[in-house]
Parts: sequence; structure tokens; C-alpha cells
Amino acid sequence: MVALDPANAGAYRANFLSFSQELAALSTDLEDRLHALKDIPFLVLHDAFQYFEARYHVSASGAVFLGDGAQPGPARLAKLRDQLAANPVKCAFAEPAHNAALIEALMAGEGVEVVTLNPMGDPDLPMTAPYPALVQGMADAIVGCLAKP
Repeated sequence: MVALDPANAGAYRANFLSFSQELAALSTDLEDRLHALKDIPFLVLHDAFQYFEARYHVSASGAVFLGDGAQPGPARLAKLRDQLAANPVKCAFAEPAHNAALIEALMAGEGVEVVTLNPMGDPDLPMTAPYPALVQGMADAIVGCLAKP
């Protein structure tokens, strides 16, 4: 942007510095909040949060949908049930773009809370909401479920 609009270079640099500082503060806050939860197992609908997980050292124990995007069949669901029986999870995260009924059915009778985790951000935020608000919303949903006694 600076090369294309040198007259506003100062504003671009100031905005970048402000954004960088906001992101660094958010990252430090999330590291602190998520550190104590890093060993608590959870299930996701699909692996949309792998970069978030890697950055903050939390890790989903599994995903309902595999990377190919195909609907899980009976064999996949049976395998997941066996996996969950052997390694129970505390929370399961659904997504608003997918039918939550599948993950809710999988968790039925397990005493596992199903929470919506939106990779596109909180629907109550305006579309112009900044990236930190999106990340904060995901972290709040994860912490809100995993930190419950």
C-alpha cells in the first residue's frame, strides 16, 4: 500500500503498528487462557481450526468429517463412537454452516456439551468486525466449554 499510495504511508504504517500491537496483546491473552486447557480433549465437526490449535497448543482429539468433506458413513461414525468410548472428550464443537444434529446425535447420552464454534466469527458482530474479534470469539467459545468444572 505504501508503494501505491506514498502520500498516506504514515497512516498505513500507524495502522499496521496498531494492528500488530492489538494482535500481540490478544495472542498473549489467549496463550494465558488456553494454556491450562491444553490437555483437555475435545471433538470438532471438521478440522477447520488446526492453525488455531497449533498456535495455542490445544488439540482436537478427532473430527467428525474427514478432510475430503464427504458425509461420514456408518463405519466412520462407529469408529468415532469407539474412539470416544476409549478416549472421552469434554466438549464437542459444531459449526453453524453444518447440520449440528450429526454431532449432537454422536454425543447423545455421553454428557458432552455441544457448543457452536464459528470459523467465520460471531454472527452478532458486524461484517466489518476486525480479525481479533473473530479470534477472540473462537477462544471464548473454546474456553467457555473446556474450563467448566
